Amino acid sequence: AQVAIPTDKDGGYAVLEAAHLPSICNGLLSSDVYEEISPLEVRPDLSRRYARRLASKIADFEGKPAFNGAICKSMVPAGATAVARLQLTCKTHKPVVSFRAIHASVPYLHAGLGCWLAQQCLLQTACASFLVRDCQDFVKQISRIPAKLQHTFFKLDIEVFFLSGTADELANDSTADLEGQHRQLTQEVSNFILDEQYVTSQWLPNRVFKCKLGTGMGLVHSGEMADTAYFNRVEKKTVLLPSVRHEFGVDGYWRFKDDIFILSSDAQKTTVLIWQMKALGKYFRLKIEEWARESTRYLEVRVTKQHDIFVCQQECKATSLGIPLEASSCHPRHVHLSWPKAAIGRTKVLSTTRAARRLSLEVLERRFLRHMAPTPVLDLFKQSESTRLPKHASEQTMWLSLGFHPVWDKALSDVVKKLNNNVIQRSLWHRAFSEDANAATVCDAPCIRISWCNMLPTSAAIIRQIEAKACKQMI
Repeated sequence: AQVAIPTDKDGGYAVLEAAHLPSICNGLLSSDVYEEISPLEVRPDLSRRYARRLASKIADFEGKPAFNGAICKSMVPAGATAVARLQLTCKTHKPVVSFRAIHASVPYLHAGLGCWLAQQCLLQTACASFLVRDCQDFVKQISRIPAKLQHTFFKLDIEVFFLSGTADELANDSTADLEGQHRQLTQEVSNFILDEQYVTSQWLPNRVFKCKLGTGMGLVHSGEMADTAYFNRVEKKTVLLPSVRHEFGVDGYWRFKDDIFILSSDAQKTTVLIWQMKALGKYFRLKIEEWARESTRYLEVRVTKQHDIFVCQQECKATSLGIPLEASSCHPRHVHLSWPKAAIGRTKVLSTTRAARRLSLEVLERRFLRHMAPTPVLDLFKQSESTRLPKHASEQTMWLSLGFHPVWDKALSDVVKKLNNNVIQRSLWHRAFSEDANAATVCDAPCIRISWCNMLPTSAAIIRQIEAKACKQMI
């Protein structure tokens, strides 16, 4: 028999022989992260009792009695359990294919406590704008930074991010920014949840494993807790401080979970900082994946240095299948109508210039054609050609007030449209006609729009404007 295993990041599936899955699961669960225990050691009755006590403490601390019932709701369903079911994803995007262990537990016994714990972690990282929510957030932030000739891209990875650190280490680091009773209570909840991590697998029946390290990838608190632990242990002492960033030539720093992107104006100094971050990380293992001068890929986009701007263009991984939703599937009608627009809209948002957006849409359209998408879906690409850039790519507008005449209406509109498509020409145009000699670098050159006036200015008015400008330059 064969089994389809979801791939890790591209939405596809890897087909494996079912006979191989027990050895794959056994290999993952035999690592230092897990230890096998007797099923009798799992005591859900004691877990529920202690969890209710913690919920009562949280309600008293918050001063909101309703919190007790809200947190205990996750313990009500009959099938609620702290023993997660191991789910596999296949890392086909890596040079050597491997598997990732996901702790999936629905319904999760401690979901209520996990949600409260995640909220306490978010309170500590609220000041860190470099912890990006998604790829769109990253694109918005980097597109505001002017590019320099000496800029270098560093791409870092935190290995086994969600399976690093003991319960005590993570509980201590993820609450370092809290004080007094707040920290004591949060540590108690953290230690309890991290100590209650159990995993079983359908391919290894009657066997239970306890997770000794990490926050348990797939659980409700996992991402925020790992984020906060790394932030308090490493980033708060380094890249959060403007003085440190200036000293080590860091012009930009972003992190999404275990993926880090550094924009450096001094590669040697930044390398020293990276080694310091490695030392501070202790149980978090940081490594340099790639460094580049001109172009690199991060999350879902390729970042390229062009003159004095950073251009982002959506770029799918080579392993991504890109199969569109089949028109004959049983999804609701609104899904069939909305998903192609959402895919096209996302491509536009992740591309910061018209040229980048056009190339990304062409790639997406070719994928749809290859998989024989229906005609109504393909027609959406033609409609999207006339839409304007996302707001972050051009936030300002330079208005040209011209006298209207039907002869040059269409011609001038076409010229201005082509001019807006070229950021370099747009910047030169702005500098030529702006009164400020240092006006607008390429990265913030405004889009040009025409405002038709009812009548042309007189020749005398034009001469006066020219003379005034000449006098100003002479002064």
